[in-house]
This record gives sequence, structure tokens and C-alpha cells, in this order.
Amino acid sequence: MKKVWLDVGHRILPAGLADDVREHLLARDFGACFRPGMLADYIAKAVEKADYERTEAGRFFATIPGFKGLWAEGKTVEAARRELISTLEDWLLLAIRCGDEVPVVGGIDLNKIGRYAKARQSA
Repeated sequence: MKKVWLDVGHRILPAGLADDVREHLLARDFGACFRPGMLADYIAKAVEKADYERTEAGRFFATIPGFKGLWAEGKTVEAARRELISTLEDWLLLAIRCGDEVPVVGGIDLNKIGRYAKARQSA
């Protein structure tokens, strides 16, 4: 597991934290803005839209349309997909923490969570 830590609200969460633990902490911090399973559902729907390209080096490069600056790569499509999921989790949590706008995916809008986080920072 990579050693990346994310400052989310007033909590520091290790990247790769179990989904249920991460979602419990987010729900506690962001209250009614966040429902159980919301992050996992969002990520699953976003990854369904991923594009994969084979590079000249024979590796696979993955992106998700609408997610600026988000990409991953791996030796196989599956490895690229796993890395894309991990990268997307980190990307989302950082965006939410900073109050940045994120794409609405499959009818799931995480932006209200980001607005709540930004309001808490200003208070």
C-alpha cells in the first residue's frame, strides 16, 4: 500500500483506507451531506466511463473524461483500473477537502460535501 495521507476536514486519512472506515469518518464529519455507500457508488460509476489506451511502451494508460488531471497506468488494463480507482479516491477526497467542484456522476453530486467542507474552513 502506498504511503499517502490525505487531510480531509480535520481528519488525516491514509490513502487505501478500507471503504467502510473512510465512509464512516466522512459521514461523521460531513453529516447529512454524505450517505453510506455514496463514495463507493460514485467511484464505481466514474470508473465505468474510463478510457484505456495502450502506450508505446506496452503499458495501459487510463483516464476518466471530465476529471481534469486524473490518470493512472499499469502493466495490464486491470492493473491500470485498480490504480485509477485508488487515484480517484485520493483525487476526490482532496477536491472535497478543498471545496473544489467535481463532476456529477450517475446522478451523485459530491459538490455539496465540498461546499460544507469549505464553509467549515472559513468558520
